[in-house]
Amino acid sequence: MISRKSHQRGFTLIEVVLAVSLLAIGLLACTGLVVIGVAGNTRNQNDSGGTLVSQMVIEQMNTLSSNSGSFTMTDCNGTAWTVTMTAASQGAGGAGATINTTFGTIDFTESKSSVPAGYQMDYVMCGSQTVHQATYDVRWNVMSITGEPNTNLITVSARQEATANGASIIYAPPVTLRTIQGPQ
Repeated sequence: MISRKSHQRGFTLIEVVLAVSLLAIGLLACTGLVVIGVAGNTRNQNDSGGTLVSQMVIEQMNTLSSNSGSFTMTDCNGTAWTVTMTAASQGAGGAGATINTTFGTIDFTESKSSVPAGYQMDYVMCGSQTVHQATYDVRWNVMSITGEPNTNLITVSARQEATANGASIIYAPPVTLRTIQGPQ
């Protein structure tokens, strides 16, 4: 009888360790991508919430005539916030939260206690569950436009402060919206 020798060999232990190591490195890289994706999704959700609450304030202001005083907005916690619409001149920098003159945005380095009453609120957005609720520091400035009677430049900014479960936001850039409110 002729014996046949098999030329096939199994994997050596070194080959198996090397293959498993390469697989582990690849899986760790993919995990990093998932973490980056989740962080990006959270940041986009925060921006969307800030845009929504800023737009709600602007739309409410635009339904009323300029310099009509104030109105009330109620957040998800049932807190009634007074939104003041009284304008000040451009030379005075408008009324309300301080405007960063370089960028034309609300200056969030100003402490909340320094913002005049009626021009700042800690608005709690509603969510389907308490986990999805978030608190936004919302500030606005109303500036009368020189030479244009009853015409105001309204700047509203919102920045997320914390989630309902108390998690703090490490970096939450504010969302800023502007509109011109004319005589009605």
